Amino acid sequence: MVSKIQSLVASAFFALIAATGANAATVTYTNADESPVMQLTISNVENGVLFSIMTADEFGTADYLALAFNLDVVEDLIEDDFVPIAATDAGGNNIDPLPELTLYEDTRDCENGCNFNGDDKSLYDYIIKFAGQGGSGDNYVNSISFEITDLGDDFDLENFSMFSIRAQSTSNLEGSLKADLTISPVPLPAGLPLLLSGLLAAGWLARRRTV
Repeated sequence: MVSKIQSLVASAFFALIAATGANAATVTYTNADESPVMQLTISNVENGVLFSIMTADEFGTADYLALAFNLDVVEDLIEDDFVPIAATDAGGNNIDPLPELTLYEDTRDCENGCNFNGDDKSLYDYIIKFAGQGGSGDNYVNSISFEITDLGDDFDLENFSMFSIRAQSTSNLEGSLKADLTISPVPLPAGLPLLLSGLLAAGWLARRRTV
């Protein structure tokens, strides 16, 4: 009986490891504002990283302008490494043609609405801009996905050390927003902690009875 319970506990433990490991190739970042709640998801893809930016359902609106980030490894990114995949406008319609992506290595050159750090944008290694200033019409980007290619299959998502996002025409009271993004915790599979605690308790009781 004890050995069976111990086997169940071990199986549940490895299920937990597998469940958390399955999420290791995707990381989600959010801002601390109540509205809009902006989500950035980065995922490993073949030879690169996929970025997806959107507003959480029912938590505000935003017209996304640019994303700033830092890398903890030396990567000489060029504009051709950034490939747009999909984008939607204020009405949720696909934007065609896709927005052009403009990369700024000297981040102080990013003008026309970037405003990441006032006059000092040098806190970031890169800024990728995907919309023009305006917040309406053809300039409105409600969501966008793009890839950074040529990073290699073994590129670690943890190499990104800081993300900030710039948006305008937002549901924020000030109308525009520059927000730092932080990692959102990955939830455990529903019921798994309760299952583990129950199995461990059963194992402990069964062990006492056999002593």
